[in-house]
Amino acid sequence: MKDLNESKVEHWLGFIIMGCFAWATYFHFQRFFIKFVEAFANLPLWWFLIVFPLFAMSVVWAINLEDSEMKELETNIRYNQKIMTDYERCLRLMHYDIKQIPSIQFRAYCADLLRLMQYKDVRIDQIGLSDERGISAITPSGNKIYILCQHNGLDEVITEETIEALHEVMLASDIKEGLFITTTSFTSAALDLAKAHQINCIDGEGLDKLIVLATRKAQDPLIRQMLS
Repeated sequence: MKDLNESKVEHWLGFIIMGCFAWATYFHFQRFFIKFVEAFANLPLWWFLIVFPLFAMSVVWAINLEDSEMKELETNIRYNQKIMTDYERCLRLMHYDIKQIPSIQFRAYCADLLRLMQYKDVRIDQIGLSDERGISAITPSGNKIYILCQHNGLDEVITEETIEALHEVMLASDIKEGLFITTTSFTSAALDLAKAHQINCIDGEGLDKLIVLATRKAQDPLIRQMLS
């Protein structure tokens, strides 16, 4: 590897060589340069009034064209990054068995699933003073929503008390829409209460279908890009 002093020497040698080349070129073609300048001096004023504006317009047009091309390139880069991020998220979601992952990881799993479904500002928040944590987000339609995720055993069911606890959090946060995701099922009373409070419920069976649907939909743009 070259040290810093050696790089500086090469840098200055390059400038010296370029200067010598420019000096030799000027003196070799000195008469040509003088005649070129004299020819410009003899041109009428109207020629400059026509050519210079045209030249300026061409420069501005070239700059604008380059800016539009750069914006288009940046847009394509952001789109490709989003596709790759979604595809990576798909692989991560399909890799884990939701029945086996711990409760803390299940919330992060659901947050990734929501991001894959185009939910925005997805954050895992603490509920009040308790150790329970939920997810706040913005739906694809632009509404605020609060999501509670519980990883329960097959012999456990979600009751109306748990739904009411989610509703109280929604009221405290002034959020009108809620979502409850679980790996088990809900009682009939819990479903009725959730419907009254505008809380959508996703049980274990519905969650499995949602994962398949979301991951398949997220992979379609990447597949189309690879085939195009």
